[in-house]
Amino acid sequence: HRIGHGFMAVRDKRLMGAIKEQGITLELCPTSNLNIGVIKNIAEMKRIYRKLFAAGIKLTINSDGPEMHDTNLWRELTFLQKNKIFTRRELALLRENAFHATFIR
Repeated sequence: HRIGHGFMAVRDKRLMGAIKEQGITLELCPTSNLNIGVIKNIAEMKRIYRKLFAAGIKLTINSDGPEMHDTNLWRELTFLQKNKIFTRRELALLRENAFHATFIR
Protein backbone atom coordinates (compact mmCIF):
# COMPACT_ATOMS: atom_id res chain seq x y z
CA HIS A 1 0.00 0.00 0.00
CA ARG A 2 3.04 2.26 0.29
CA ILE A 3 6.12 2.76 -1.82
CA GLY A 4 9.17 4.52 -0.43
CA HIS A 5 11.04 6.77 -2.85
CA GLY A 6 8.49 6.05 -5.57
CA PHE A 7 8.73 9.49 -7.13
CA MET A 8 10.27 8.12 -10.34
CA ALA A 9 6.74 6.99 -11.25
CA VAL A 10 6.41 10.54 -12.54
CA ARG A 11 8.14 9.35 -15.73
CA ASP A 12 5.29 7.03 -16.70
CA LYS A 13 1.75 8.38 -17.00
CA ARG A 14 0.22 4.88 -17.03
CA LEU A 15 2.12 3.92 -13.90
CA MET A 16 0.92 7.06 -12.14
CA GLY A 17 -2.63 6.15 -13.12
CA ALA A 18 -2.24 2.65 -11.72
CA ILE A 19 -0.76 3.98 -8.47
CA LYS A 20 -3.69 6.37 -8.06
CA GLU A 21 -6.27 3.74 -9.01
CA GLN A 22 -4.88 1.23 -6.51
CA GLY A 23 -4.69 3.84 -3.74
CA ILE A 24 -0.95 3.37 -3.25
CA THR A 25 0.79 6.05 -1.20
CA LEU A 26 4.21 7.34 -2.25
CA GLU A 27 6.65 8.42 0.46
CA LEU A 28 8.66 11.53 -0.41
CA CYS A 29 11.96 12.29 1.36
CA PRO A 30 13.01 15.74 0.12
CA THR A 31 16.35 16.26 1.91
CA SER A 32 17.50 12.72 1.19
CA ASN A 33 16.51 13.05 -2.47
CA LEU A 34 18.58 16.22 -2.82
CA ASN A 35 21.55 15.05 -0.76
CA ILE A 36 22.06 11.83 -2.65
CA GLY A 37 21.42 13.53 -5.99
CA VAL A 38 18.44 11.55 -7.28
CA ILE A 39 16.72 14.92 -7.59
CA LYS A 40 19.17 17.51 -8.86
CA ASN A 41 17.74 20.73 -7.43
CA ILE A 42 14.71 22.40 -5.89
CA ALA A 43 13.19 23.32 -9.28
CA GLU A 44 13.30 19.68 -10.38
CA MET A 45 11.86 18.60 -7.04
CA LYS A 46 8.99 21.03 -7.40
CA ARG A 47 8.24 19.80 -10.93
CA ILE A 48 8.24 16.14 -9.85
CA TYR A 49 6.33 16.54 -6.60
CA ARG A 50 3.74 18.87 -8.14
CA LYS A 51 3.13 16.51 -11.05
CA LEU A 52 2.51 13.61 -8.67
CA PHE A 53 0.23 15.76 -6.53
CA ALA A 54 -1.71 17.04 -9.56
CA ALA A 55 -2.21 13.44 -10.70
CA GLY A 56 -4.08 12.78 -7.47
CA ILE A 57 -1.53 10.36 -6.06
CA LYS A 58 -1.50 10.06 -2.27
CA LEU A 59 1.79 11.47 -1.00
CA THR A 60 3.46 11.63 2.39
CA ILE A 61 6.49 13.57 3.54
CA ASN A 62 9.14 11.61 5.39
CA SER A 63 12.63 12.13 6.79
CA ASP A 64 14.78 9.33 5.40
CA GLY A 65 17.86 8.74 7.55
CA PRO A 66 17.41 11.83 9.73
CA GLU A 67 20.70 11.19 11.51
CA MET A 68 22.59 11.07 8.19
CA HIS A 69 20.80 14.00 6.55
CA ASP A 70 20.44 16.16 9.69
CA THR A 71 16.71 16.56 9.25
CA ASN A 72 13.39 15.74 10.81
CA LEU A 73 9.78 15.91 9.72
CA TRP A 74 9.37 19.52 10.85
CA ARG A 75 12.40 20.59 8.76
CA GLU A 76 11.12 18.69 5.74
CA LEU A 77 7.70 20.33 5.93
CA THR A 78 9.20 23.79 6.49
CA PHE A 79 11.58 23.30 3.55
CA LEU A 80 8.72 22.37 1.21
CA GLN A 81 6.62 25.34 2.26
CA LYS A 82 9.50 27.82 2.19
CA ASN A 83 10.44 26.76 -1.32
CA LYS A 84 6.81 26.95 -2.47
CA ILE A 85 6.66 23.30 -3.43
CA PHE A 86 3.51 22.78 -1.36
CA THR A 87 1.23 25.22 0.42
CA ARG A 88 0.43 24.94 4.11
CA ARG A 89 -2.99 23.52 3.23
CA GLU A 90 -1.48 20.94 0.87
CA LEU A 91 1.03 19.90 3.53
CA ALA A 92 -1.85 19.35 5.96
CA LEU A 93 -3.40 17.00 3.40
CA LEU A 94 -0.10 15.14 3.03
CA ARG A 95 0.13 14.75 6.82
CA GLU A 96 -3.40 13.36 6.79
CA ASN A 97 -2.33 10.90 4.07
CA ALA A 98 0.45 9.73 6.38
CA PHE A 99 -2.02 8.94 9.17
CA HIS A 100 -4.13 6.87 6.76
CA ALA A 101 -1.09 5.06 5.34
CA THR A 102 0.50 4.18 8.66
CA PHE A 103 1.67 0.64 9.32
CA ILE A 104 0.40 0.95 12.91
CA ARG A 105 -3.24 0.02 13.26
